[in-house]
Amino acid sequence: IIETLWVSGTACCIGETSYKIIDSVGNVIHDVSAADTAPTTADCSAPPSAPDNDLCSGSIDLGTLTSPISATLVSATDSYAGNGSFGCYIDGSPEIFYNISVPYGYEFTIAQTENDFDSKQIITYGETCPGDTPITCQDDPDYGDMTWTNDTGSSQTVHYIQSSFNGASGAFTLAWSLDQVPAPECVTITSPEDLATDVQLFD
Repeated sequence: IIETLWVSGTACCIGETSYKIIDSVGNVIHDVSAADTAPTTADCSAPPSAPDNDLCSGSIDLGTLTSPISATLVSATDSYAGNGSFGCYIDGSPEIFYNISVPYGYEFTIAQTENDFDSKQIITYGETCPGDTPITCQDDPDYGDMTWTNDTGSSQTVHYIQSSFNGASGAFTLAWSLDQVPAPECVTITSPEDLATDVQLFD
């Protein structure tokens, strides 16, 4: 074998007299004998490029998109090293990044609705990606809601980090909502009869 190139999601190994087709984890799925014709370089396209939000610097603002969206981890890289303290160990797995501004008094909910790989995901908040305050991590089940109410007193940028278990990658659908939490209802008390029966008045 003299050259290894990417073709249609597999590695295309080109030899002078024989070749092998190898999947993404190195398993040989097709071994061609010397009697067959090996593929040429022209048969092998370049690997797909990394998603635009492969790095924190390219984090996509969900506020500019309409829920739900379809996306993929395929060709994403492992660039996130702060996962240990957030309860989801994802070191060695690819990640992509999203963010959204959550006003004070609003509830943010986000979840995958489907995927074709074993996923892990984290939400944090903080001024810059990937955030410096952990909120929660979702592992199993993959599709559980991740919800946070902003009670910090000011708007916060929430960061959603999509990753996986054991280096897996694949396609997924992501849905989210941002809803204002109703303010507590104020009741004017003019007499003891206005109070709930389990509330006592003291002099």
